[in-house]
Amino acid sequence: MLDSDSRMSVTIVDPQGRKWPLSYDQVISRSFTSLGPIAQWRVIERSPGGDVMALTIEVNANEDPESGKVTSYFAVAKVAPSGSCVTGNRIRTQRGGAAGSCSGQLEAAAMPGAQ
Repeated sequence: MLDSDSRMSVTIVDPQGRKWPLSYDQVISRSFTSLGPIAQWRVIERSPGGDVMALTIEVNANEDPESGKVTSYFAVAKVAPSGSCVTGNRIRTQRGGAAGSCSGQLEAAAMPGAQ
């Protein structure tokens, strides 16, 4: 987990030590952000070369600094042997909500071309 200038993100490190920054501040929200307390992993596709997974983390964005109102999103990242990236899909949620309540949307977001 990274915290830079009140903008939080995650970097995935694979077994070979390669780092894949998810850069939520460039994809989910450019506002001040914090991360929810739970990271959820889902296996999307099994493969002999390595599983393709989805990592879902709640990103709380202070998009209106005047009011202090926080908007919460589930940020979905595709994690594969070839690399990891945020899919660009922001699934709006209630702050502290459960990702299981929108699992179909999350899986579709991780594999946009698989439908």
